[in-house]
Amino acid sequence: ANAIGKFVKEYYDASMMLVAGLEIALWFRLLMSALTFSKGSWVLLLFYLVFLRARFHQSPFVQNAFQQAAARIDQQ
Repeated sequence: ANAIGKFVKEYYDASMMLVAGLEIALWFRLLMSALTFSKGSWVLLLFYLVFLRARFHQSPFVQNAFQQAAARIDQQ
């Protein structure tokens, strides 16, 4: 039990940041599919936006991932 707790404690932040980044990447992929008018993509994008908005308000990891993405865009 201690080994599992240590493992979770060690990798939790990194894994949550990875998940947050993947959620943002998935939003871009859905946006591109909606812009090419793939069948059903607008509905899927709408549902995912609702989900991502809720995640943004509940998760500091998602908020941090958006801040890092904005900083990267501003640097270019």
